[in-house]
Amino acid sequence: RHIVLSAFVRDKVVLVDLFQKVGRVELEFLVNSGFGFGFILGLAQMAAWVAVPAPWTLPVAGALVGYVTNWIAIKLLFEPAEPVNVANLFVIQGLFESRQVEVSDEFGAFLKKRVLDSSSLLEDLSDGGNDGTLYAFLRRQLPYPIPGHILSA
Repeated sequence: RHIVLSAFVRDKVVLVDLFQKVGRVELEFLVNSGFGFGFILGLAQMAAWVAVPAPWTLPVAGALVGYVTNWIAIKLLFEPAEPVNVANLFVIQGLFESRQVEVSDEFGAFLKKRVLDSSSLLEDLSDGGNDGTLYAFLRRQLPYPIPGHILSA
């Protein structure tokens, strides 16, 4: 856990790359749905401005359109969490939840390649010198005639 957290804190690009790789389908959905929902709700905004051509109509309607568009897109991404059968015709489930197995595989592969490589593991385990986890493990496993300065090298 410490290794993963320290990798993300140390190199923020790794965290950004993780979200872009694992969530690429969802990010693409957000962009495309924002365009579609925004267009449809923008038509309603236009009708509101025609009905009430006051200066406050466009900013208020624009804020409402943005909020509703984002709310709908987020709901479609994560809800429902469990598959729901609709009248035995089709099954609906949140986009991210329906890709849970694929996302888990991508997440694991990403961590293996970019975060939990052998050099990172060895560096984190040996961090702390004679007080480190690796030193303590080696001291427990190896006989005491081996000097401590060799174990901490």
